[in-house]
Amino acid sequence: MNYKELIASFLLELKNDTQQVAWSDFVGNKRSFKSGWVTRVTSVARDMNIQLNMERDNWFIIENSLASFEQTVEVYHQATESASNISESAGSSSSSKSKLGQLLNGSDKEKVLKLYESLPESKMWKLSTGKHVEKAMYDMAKNLNYEHPVCSVILDLNDKNWEEYFSADELDEINAAANIEKQLLPTDFQTFLDGIPKTTDLRAIFSYLNTQIIDPFENRALYWLKKSLQNSADMFITGCLPITDEQERDIIRRVWSCVDESFDASDLQLRRYELGVAEVGKVETDSTKILNDSSKISHVMKSMLLNLSKHCPVRQLAIEGMIMSGLKTNFFQLANPNGYVCVINKKNEYFYPVHAKEFTKKMIPLLKQIWINKLTIEARLDALLTTEPNSSQSIIPPCFQKLK
Repeated sequence: MNYKELIASFLLELKNDTQQVAWSDFVGNKRSFKSGWVTRVTSVARDMNIQLNMERDNWFIIENSLASFEQTVEVYHQATESASNISESAGSSSSSKSKLGQLLNGSDKEKVLKLYESLPESKMWKLSTGKHVEKAMYDMAKNLNYEHPVCSVILDLNDKNWEEYFSADELDEINAAANIEKQLLPTDFQTFLDGIPKTTDLRAIFSYLNTQIIDPFENRALYWLKKSLQNSADMFITGCLPITDEQERDIIRRVWSCVDESFDASDLQLRRYELGVAEVGKVETDSTKILNDSSKISHVMKSMLLNLSKHCPVRQLAIEGMIMSGLKTNFFQLANPNGYVCVINKKNEYFYPVHAKEFTKKMIPLLKQIWINKLTIEARLDALLTTEPNSSQSIIPPCFQKLK
């Protein structure tokens, strides 16, 4: 599809009954066009007899998105000339399939293929269908022209490209094996949440929270829960929400402070072992960018798992990840359930409330998941500290590094 066809489809989607499209609506629809596209859009609109209203120019949305993207994730090669290669390297390039990273040269690709060829079949992950997971991943690697998690023997279950190499039942089997159990919420935590008034009236919710006396020395969980709910409610009262032009550091400091504070007074403050990773960006991500972000974060998570494998049997462990983008957060888990393969999966997606009326609807599930993650990581640390050191060497291959 050329640029005229692409623009035309957007204009038809946005036009009103008077054949008009507001430029602010066009840009606000988050279509990431670079400088110079104003002329192209105007030209296509004229050909279609559609009047383009340029009274409000909010091109800053794109500039802010690009700035945030550069700060939070490494820049992937997504120029127009490279986009056509995506389908060649990993199947068709639908929006649900991963946009790949840096170009692999001949030596890089040879390095990846030799890694797979060196893996003994006897230690590979054999599914109930008889298929070896590593061999299917090798088949994908042979078709790659761009860097991808498969180069590091990482299988991202969110990448629809895998549907070309595994059946639905096989993917379900992989997912089930990689789904490491999480901790449950304590009873008093849920009881506290059940007591919150079932109303959209933020004043009534805030008043109820004020009446709850909780000793921070005796019950850190409920103290954190009450404090997080009050801080969030207060942001609506003071007008800090919804987000408008806040900087990324403000989002970390105000919106997502509840994540960092959940680990206050935790043994995880020891900082010796790394069992989780979090990343924050200002701009909310779509499904395609989440795949690209998970590609980057999967390498960090696998490196953490490799380090932990020196101290504890790796099959007992998993690494938790979070990507917080704007008012949305995605939870990830990476594990090595069998063979040489590390599996990463996006477990849940939650949203911070943007309107006071959806406060309890959005905030309660989010805080529950943050606390479950915290308890799960603490349980992993406990297992790490109490389990006998791993006597056998881990067979997990290291992450792929491009040759200089």
